[in-house]
Amino acid sequence: MNRVNVKLAQLERWLNFISDESVFARHMKDIYGGDETLLKERRCAYEKTLRLATHLWGLKRKVAIVRAPGRINLMGRHIDHRGGIVNPITLSSELIAVVAPRSDDVISAHNVEWVKYTKAQFRISESIPPRKLANISEWDRWTMAQVEEKRKHGEQIHWTDYIKGAAVMLQEHLRENDSTFKLKLKGMDLVAYGDVPPSAGLASSSALFMIASEALVALNGLRINDEEFVRLCGYGEWYVGTRGGAGDHAAIKYSRQGCVSHIRTNPLSISYSPFPKGLKVVVFHSLEVAQKSGGARDIFNQRVACYEFGLMLMLARHPELREKVYQLSDINICTIGSVPKIYKLILELPMIASLHSILASLPSEQHEHAFKVASTHASPKHGYPIRGVCLFGISECERSRRFIELLQGEHVNELGLLMKISHDGDRVAKMDKRGRMRKYETRCDDAHLNRLIKKCERLGEEAIEAELWRQPGSYRCSTISIDFMVDVANSIDGVIGAQLSGAGLGGCMMALAREDAVEKLIEEM
Repeated sequence: MNRVNVKLAQLERWLNFISDESVFARHMKDIYGGDETLLKERRCAYEKTLRLATHLWGLKRKVAIVRAPGRINLMGRHIDHRGGIVNPITLSSELIAVVAPRSDDVISAHNVEWVKYTKAQFRISESIPPRKLANISEWDRWTMAQVEEKRKHGEQIHWTDYIKGAAVMLQEHLRENDSTFKLKLKGMDLVAYGDVPPSAGLASSSALFMIASEALVALNGLRINDEEFVRLCGYGEWYVGTRGGAGDHAAIKYSRQGCVSHIRTNPLSISYSPFPKGLKVVVFHSLEVAQKSGGARDIFNQRVACYEFGLMLMLARHPELREKVYQLSDINICTIGSVPKIYKLILELPMIASLHSILASLPSEQHEHAFKVASTHASPKHGYPIRGVCLFGISECERSRRFIELLQGEHVNELGLLMKISHDGDRVAKMDKRGRMRKYETRCDDAHLNRLIKKCERLGEEAIEAELWRQPGSYRCSTISIDFMVDVANSIDGVIGAQLSGAGLGGCMMALAREDAVEKLIEEM
């Protein structure tokens, strides 16, 4: 196969480059901009990582440096894997890795924060499947089996499992149908460091997966185009048990300084809009951690299963839609014809359903796929909340499309309204007039949907209220603490809107605010 050569430099040379403040600023301003404080922070991060690598390997070891920033998604939560558009910006916080090639297939990984993230070593050849996996379904089953094996032995996901997942994914990509290899990957020594808070909804996991993948591609001289690379990373991260899409990986790969990216991953399409002048995005951590290796992963995967089951049930009842509906984002006005028709499709979905009742509503040839979907998580105690999740996903796809139009038209206040409605779809609590948090549930029962259908037929305010993008649905992956922080932020003059960041069940929230409101916002938080 055709290969490319990566340029390596001795650690001594990298340290000399980092130590010269003016040289560093001149070369790195295209990445980080001209903010002196930020450039100083980045120099410090690079130096820490290079110093540990030098301690381990000596000044003469030839290395490369890879980086991947964290991200926040301004609109389009939980929908990248359903064909929806995400609208991310990347952060100044990032993950960095100093990597050096090896002649064998061993990967040895160290972390600057070595107490928190212990070192590990593994062989690629001992980590891959015993034979070629024929398709994504087989990759799905095999990766889930690896996670279940860890769970049986009481093992948690280790930070280096993301690196192992990247190596396994790439080696499997290079495997022929007869299980021989176009190329056997060489390993690497790696030192990592990052300041993207983990389990915070800022894509720290995807950033780690990306630096490992980028490093292996570069050190092995692989030719993989960007679109294929992003697709592989999206599926590759399934190795640790989550079942997300490639939206975060695409955001990290394609984002531009000073711009909001508009990314659809299936099929891949990318466009950009300038970030609005006079506004800032401020991110706050709830100090609650959503562990994707624990119970939170089950809830995340249960919600994804609701999407999958909902679409399966729709198509089982309406086989005429199969020619134009392939994923949930295809349930839109252009495809279905009108908003009332969409609400009627959603109305036919069960509010809550057990796996048994889902199977009873599906043709027998789809049972195997349904069991496969259900195998990614523990069975939900109270059933799958299919209708509310699907209403959220379908309306969030519409909000995400509308977000681009409003951003490009500089309709700032309407951007905030979108954020507020979107967050309501994830809410579990809301602040009352006395400042107390009360249980919150959005409506998606039969009476409510029938009322929306009737409102669509009228003129004026009622028809506006019934528009698809205005319906929050019920995904419910926020927390009481995050809901409280969102409500506090929204109460401050100059805050345009606030919402959950990332997958939820802990982590961060974000607020879009005018520059002159940022100081007050930080004080209140």
